[in-house]
Amino acid sequence: MKNVCVLSDNRTGWNWGARATSIALIELIKQHCNICGIIYNDLKLSNVVLYHKFPFIKIYFFVNRTDSKKAVLLEKCLFHLKLLKRVFWIGDDHKKNIQMYYKYNVKNRLLEFIDNQLENADCLVVNGEGDMIFSYERYTLRFLLTIMEIAHKKKIDILFLNSMVSESPSNDNREKNGALKELCIKILRYCSVIQLRENMSGQLLSRVAPDILYDIVPDALFTWGKELSTVSLKNSNIVLNHEMEKLYGQYDFSMPYICISGSSLISTLDRIEVVNSFIKLVEALKKLKYPIYLIAPCTGDSFLKEVALESNVKYIPVNVSVLIGAKILANSILYISGRYHPSIMASLGGTPIICFTSNSHKMLGLQQLLQYEKLTHYELPLSDTSISEIVYKSAIYIQDKDMRTRIGRRVQKLNVCAYEKINKIFID
Repeated sequence: MKNVCVLSDNRTGWNWGARATSIALIELIKQHCNICGIIYNDLKLSNVVLYHKFPFIKIYFFVNRTDSKKAVLLEKCLFHLKLLKRVFWIGDDHKKNIQMYYKYNVKNRLLEFIDNQLENADCLVVNGEGDMIFSYERYTLRFLLTIMEIAHKKKIDILFLNSMVSESPSNDNREKNGALKELCIKILRYCSVIQLRENMSGQLLSRVAPDILYDIVPDALFTWGKELSTVSLKNSNIVLNHEMEKLYGQYDFSMPYICISGSSLISTLDRIEVVNSFIKLVEALKKLKYPIYLIAPCTGDSFLKEVALESNVKYIPVNVSVLIGAKILANSILYISGRYHPSIMASLGGTPIICFTSNSHKMLGLQQLLQYEKLTHYELPLSDTSISEIVYKSAIYIQDKDMRTRIGRRVQKLNVCAYEKINKIFID
């Protein structure tokens, strides 16, 4: 059995989709390999600030290790007060990042931990997901690239799986974005296997690096169909515990309902404008006479609680079981969202999706993968015209009784493809 270290395991975060696809990928790996190391996603960026020179910060960080944001905030305050000098190992300079790693990996417990996870690995499986967006501000991506470079120097085989590549959604600082793109291409050339989750990513990679070989393999989450078949929504109590029911109410999933979530772009937009446009959308969709559930599959969509209160509709928070959340989406008659993995969850049940824009081409890529006739996504905040179009399209999708069957058949093919191709690389 090969010894595998998994890089960017997202099971520890508050994000249904990222957790679910990590679970799915790791379960596939475990069928044929021994997992000897795991580098969790929450080690990215803020957790690897080097505190070793400042004992009092080190102690504070240890005590508050479950909330690294507080430790980082303290460090920033002290920095601005000119009481200490910040030392980061993740920055714009990739060569310096590597140097910092080797300089401090025996002095910093988190860097030492990463090094230990790589120690006995025959190969490094990089769970790429939506990280590789060529935007210079994505320090989480620089974290991945640094660890991949370290693995390459250690002569560890690198497999880049379950991933996408995308241009930056912003035209800001093209020079820095271009430099990051060149670095990504360099690191991808180290990989013995590259599996991209949809065709648009493949087309982009072929254009910017025609010499790099890759395969199109649907996201590992497409293998979750059997998992959902074991879940029932008959009892509302399985969704929310008693205390949460006091806040959010009880649910009835026996009747047809519509689900709505946000998008990865929400954090970059004006909150008031976003909230108001979603309120308008909900009020317009009420004309279709179906219950509406606002779903927060990650903390970035918590603004929907405010929308729910203003619109008097049900809200389902992020701290719901991932499997239950996926079942709720798969059981709906329509899902409107700019979230990639939750949209896959919905599709696992044959649920049609209507897409918002996101931080990459991913929602268009998913529609293409699912063989939608027309690829569309709606800009946020939503205009009145977009809201009218969404309501019109919603009515058509709900009335098209064959659409659910067509999506279900396509999902089954993607399930088989993902299962066979991901398994094959570990068998071979």
